Amino acid sequence: MRDTGVTSSVLLLTILALASGCSNSPEPSTVTAPATVQALPETPGGERPARDEYGDLLPPGALGRLGSLPLHQSSRATCCAYAPDGFTFATGEQGGRIIIWDATTGRPIKTLGGPEGEVGCLAYTSDGRRLISLAAYSKIHIWDVASGQEVRTFDITMSPSCIALLPDGKTLATAMDKVFLFDLETGESKGELVAVRPTTRPQPFGVGSWVTNATKVVVSGDGKVLVEGQDNGWIYLWDLATRRQIGSIPASARGWFGIAISPDGRTLAASNAKAVLLYDLAAQREIGKLATRAGVMTGLTFSHDGTLLGGMGSDGLARVWDLTNRQEKWNVRTGQDDRGLSYGGANQWGAMAFSPDDKRVLMARRDTTVGLYDAKSGEPIFDIHGHTDEVECLAFSPDGCWLYSGSSGGSPPGGDTVRKWDLAKRKEAWIRQVPAGAIEMTLSADGLYLALHGPYEPVRVISAADGNDMKVIPWQKAGDKERDYVRSLSPFSPDGQTLTVAIDGSGVKRWWWKENRVEAVFRDFGDSATAICASRDGKFVAVAGPNGVDGEPAAKVEIYDLGRAGSRKMMGDPLGCPVEFFQLQFSPDNRVLATVSYFSGICFWDPLTGRLLAKAQGDTNDWPKVVFTPDSRLLATREDGAVRLIRVSDGSEAGRLQTGPVQCIAISPDGTTLASTGWDGTILLWDLRPIVSGFRVRDF
Repeated sequence: MRDTGVTSSVLLLTILALASGCSNSPEPSTVTAPATVQALPETPGGERPARDEYGDLLPPGALGRLGSLPLHQSSRATCCAYAPDGFTFATGEQGGRIIIWDATTGRPIKTLGGPEGEVGCLAYTSDGRRLISLAAYSKIHIWDVASGQEVRTFDITMSPSCIALLPDGKTLATAMDKVFLFDLETGESKGELVAVRPTTRPQPFGVGSWVTNATKVVVSGDGKVLVEGQDNGWIYLWDLATRRQIGSIPASARGWFGIAISPDGRTLAASNAKAVLLYDLAAQREIGKLATRAGVMTGLTFSHDGTLLGGMGSDGLARVWDLTNRQEKWNVRTGQDDRGLSYGGANQWGAMAFSPDDKRVLMARRDTTVGLYDAKSGEPIFDIHGHTDEVECLAFSPDGCWLYSGSSGGSPPGGDTVRKWDLAKRKEAWIRQVPAGAIEMTLSADGLYLALHGPYEPVRVISAADGNDMKVIPWQKAGDKERDYVRSLSPFSPDGQTLTVAIDGSGVKRWWWKENRVEAVFRDFGDSATAICASRDGKFVAVAGPNGVDGEPAAKVEIYDLGRAGSRKMMGDPLGCPVEFFQLQFSPDNRVLATVSYFSGICFWDPLTGRLLAKAQGDTNDWPKVVFTPDSRLLATREDGAVRLIRVSDGSEAGRLQTGPVQCIAISPDGTTLASTGWDGTILLWDLRPIVSGFRVRDF
């Protein structure tokens, strides 16, 4: 049985230790929990569930959270829908879950479904009691909103990208090469709508030609007209009462990328590569044009009163137009500028929905957050604290008072940022926007310098004090995806003067960053080094790459003595598998090298002799990221929604933290605190002392 008194003491002591060890940090500020968050009753042991600074519950055993939960998801938002009563809304995730949110607080209420593939579309029934979802483009789920239980599900043979509910509330429409109608209760077919197609079609050209994988079907608010957008670039109009085709709109030069029909059924909005065009449906003629400057607009949607039109742009901006004057009313950034990328789906650049009273605009943004904005001004309804996409790298300061985090992707203000967190206050000390964000970082031993890089971006050194640039690696060209991808960044040398970097296409190089001097090293790996790591004393560098020798394992690791010329071949994959090593880690005492490869998992080696010391037990095939505890006795790694602590001596498990999904981890210099990141952009802090102090294995 869990001793709640001991647990409370451990949590309190760790928090006090963090605060007292950072004498230069102000006292933590008191944050009042929102009034809508009700205090939970005490547990039978008298312990109240812990909450973070914003009033949200912490997982059992967690010390704190950096960033806030409201409007954060565990994976990218793909679609959204407002409930008819306006008090809740639903969003679908790339990871397969559906989340029901409280529209008044921005907090999740319940989660539906699981990892079944991307949720492609959502639709509420008119009474709000049922929610219909399209999963992985091949299965329809019907959910009871009140209970969160699945009512029924049925498979569909084609792979549509959207669904629409007809006014009778009993018929569901989807479209591929034609419109398919299904009985919502039984899943049985109720017929098809087959359009008269043109015998020719314009020659497609340029980025995003046609509506491939984005076939769209929408129904007018009065329930009289169904509009079908097809992958041949044509738009077909149907009278739902007679199920007869009543017209068509020919394809533009580059096809259509989004369509929407006004609530009164009179106006059609359709976006091509240059603008959003407005059509009179009765006359089937163009009546206006909305300039976008966006390249492509998807996710078009009308407000319920028909005066506003919104859409998501390939330039990373969501836009809302006032249709009374056909001028852009406001825009907000929701992602990166992707105008150079190929078009890949109806909601590639996000989705949008107006609240029933048209006062708010809901957005499935192109990151792990949901946006909720004032429809008149475009101002956010709720502040989003912390990163807006998954955190990909972490580093503690030497004194344990600060934590640095980096994310790549996501929408401003949280996307593509590096942040310095004051662990006593649980607040950012500074936020730095960097090109493409950060996917790997390392902090110098004196805590003064931070080296980092984003995907296809140069390695840069910034000041740990204020986040300002110090140097950018001189030989790497920004944005050169063919030859300058950073495969691995080694820790700083002990004096903080040099960095070792493996770059795809340029080999392994040492960089004396203060002098801006570069030296090519480890030439026998050529351009193919896959991972590198320097020992903590700065004497050795381990480099992983292909062997290239017939009859031997396809991957190898070599140890280089930086004080002397030459290298020592260390080992290949112990199972002889033709796979690469994708992470190397020296222990703090430099006596063990940990290697991570797909088939062999985590192995511990003697770096002087190349002898295999131990292999981690259990499933370690999830491309884990690993970090040693400061005393070199344990190795932390992620696995199946948890962080495992593995004994270096024999590879057995010493304990685990039930953290939920984990992207990356870091351990404080005193070994008492572990920081973990999931997919929702927040960072959790955990107490490691029950495990590292030699206590019995305990699951939090």
